[in-house]
Amino acid sequence: MALGDIGAKIDELEVDWSKLLSPSICHVSGDIYAIAYRGPGNDGYLATIDITSVGQIGAAVIDSWEFDAADSNYIIITKVSGTTYAIAYQVADFDGWVVTLTIANDGTITKAIIDSLEFDAGQASPFSFLKLAANYFVIAYAGTGSHGWLATINIDDAGNIAAAITGSHEFDATLGEEPSLINIAATVYAIAYRGPDNDGWLKTITISDLGIIGAEIDSLEFDTNHSSWQPSLVKARGTFYAIAYRGIDDDGFLAVANIANDGTIADALVDSYEFDPNSCYWPCCISTGAPYIAVSYRTAADAMTVKTFMLDDTGHLNNTTLDTGVFAPDIWDSNKIISISGNTYAIIYTKAFEAGHLITIPIESYWPPQYILSGTVKQKGSPVQRPVRAYTRSTGVLYSSGASGADGSFELEAPDDTTEMFVVAFDDDAGEQYNDLIYGRVKGVHV
Repeated sequence: MALGDIGAKIDELEVDWSKLLSPSICHVSGDIYAIAYRGPGNDGYLATIDITSVGQIGAAVIDSWEFDAADSNYIIITKVSGTTYAIAYQVADFDGWVVTLTIANDGTITKAIIDSLEFDAGQASPFSFLKLAANYFVIAYAGTGSHGWLATINIDDAGNIAAAITGSHEFDATLGEEPSLINIAATVYAIAYRGPDNDGWLKTITISDLGIIGAEIDSLEFDTNHSSWQPSLVKARGTFYAIAYRGIDDDGFLAVANIANDGTIADALVDSYEFDPNSCYWPCCISTGAPYIAVSYRTAADAMTVKTFMLDDTGHLNNTTLDTGVFAPDIWDSNKIISISGNTYAIIYTKAFEAGHLITIPIESYWPPQYILSGTVKQKGSPVQRPVRAYTRSTGVLYSSGASGADGSFELEAPDDTTEMFVVAFDDDAGEQYNDLIYGRVKGVHV
C-alpha cells in the first residue's frame, strides 16, 4: 500500500444496540479504550472496549455504566492521570458540568463519581476538552446565546476538582458554535469554529500551563459563504493547519491556514479544496503522520466514509484526494476517528436506528520518530510540581512546555536527537515575559 491508501475494514463491534449519540473515545491503557456517549433515555453512558494494535476488537464490551441518569449531551472524555478520567458534558438543564471517575487499566469502571463541577451555570455545549499541563484543563464550548467560551479548571491526580473554574474567556460574543481547539506551540492555542453569519472563523489565544487565559493573538475568517458547520482542526505539516468542515450546500471542504508558533495567522488561506461536492456531515479530521491527513464523515447516501489527503511543501492540497474508503451504510449521526497504532485506526459512530458501532480500518501512515526530553524537578532534594519549558540553546527560542507531576517527573517534546536544548523550571506561572528574558540572556541583549 502507498502512503494514504485505505484498506478494507478489519473488525466491527456493536457497542450499544439501543442508542449511541455524540460519542467520544480515549485511550485507557494497552489495548483498552473508553467511550463516553449519549445513550438510552438520552442519559450519559460510559463503556470500555478492547482494540489490539492490529485492529482486532474484543467480542463484547468489557464494562459499562450510566454515569448520569438524566439527559446528557455533547459528551467528551479525557484522561487526567493514571486511572482517573474526566467527562465534560451538557446536563439536562443545559448547564455545563465536569465529573471525574475511575477506570482501571483492564477496563473495569468504578461506578461512582469522584467529584463534579458546574463550569457554566447558564448553558454549555462542549466541543473540545484538552489537558494543558499537569493538572490543568481547558474546555471550548458554545455558551449562553451560542457565544463562544473557554473555561479552564484544575483537577488533581485523584480526581478532585477545584471548587471554582481557574479562568474563563468569551472568544466570540456573537456566535461561537462547534469550537475545535488544538495546541499550536507551548502556550499558544487555535480555535476553529462557526462564527457570526455562520461563517468559518479561526482564532489564536494564549493559555498558560496553569490555566490562565491570556489575550487573543490573531484571527482569520476562513469561509465567508455563511455555511461553515462542524469544523475539525488539525496540524497537517509544519505551520500548516487543516480545517475540515461542512460548507455551502452541505458539501465537504478542507481549508489550509498558516499559523506561526507565536499564534500569528497568515492573512489569507493557503489553500481550499471541495473534497465532496455532494455532502459531508460531522467531519472528523486527524493526522496520519505529516504531511498526510484523513477525514471521516457521513455522505449524502448516509455512508460512513473516510478520505485521505496530502499537503505539499507549500501547504497545498492540489485538489487531490489520495484514497476513499466506504465502510458502512446507514450512518445517522456524528463520528470520531482515532489512531490506535501504526496504520490502525478506529471509528466510533451512530448507525441506523441510533445503534452505536465501532469499526477498525487500516490507513497507510507515516509516523516519523518522536524525540522527548525527560527528567525530574527537585527542590532541596525533594520532587516538586513546577511549570517546565524547553528552549533551543543556540537561539533562546521556546520550543515546548509542560509541567512536572507530583513525583517531579516531566516529558517535553524535542526537535530531534542532536539539537542542544536547555530546560527551565519556574516557581510560578511561566508567562511570556520569561521567554523574553531567556531569549535576551542567550542573545546577549537587554529585554
